[in-house]
Amino acid sequence: MLRELYEMFEQDPDRVSVPYDELLERRSWSRKRLRRMLEHASRDGWITENVSKMEFALTDRGQTEAKRLTRRHRLWELYLIRYADIAPQRVDRDADAIEHVLEPEIVAELETLLDNELGKTRMPDDPHAAGGGT
Repeated sequence: MLRELYEMFEQDPDRVSVPYDELLERRSWSRKRLRRMLEHASRDGWITENVSKMEFALTDRGQTEAKRLTRRHRLWELYLIRYADIAPQRVDRDADAIEHVLEPEIVAELETLLDNELGKTRMPDDPHAAGGGT
């Protein structure tokens, strides 16, 4: 959910918040599951909520965590596309399945492997975005 928020703000840098219904439409989450994720993220200090508008924004802490998660996900996607020959349109689900168990050492190996293309701090392009990826 943090990664989804990050990508929504990335696509529209002028955006201030994300309405609940728009976030719900982006994934196949149930209303109950999304609400639980938002409550968890709020407790952890990753998001703020405008209750009257049912809109959410990332806190500075949430932005940092969402960026870290997004970068990790995209590194894994890039690896799967480049070295496991998985098509960009199929890689998201595979990356979702494994990204949560990637140890910091594996992330560091991915960064080293892909360093020549990305640089250590650059955010990989989203392979699903128009014109993104390879």
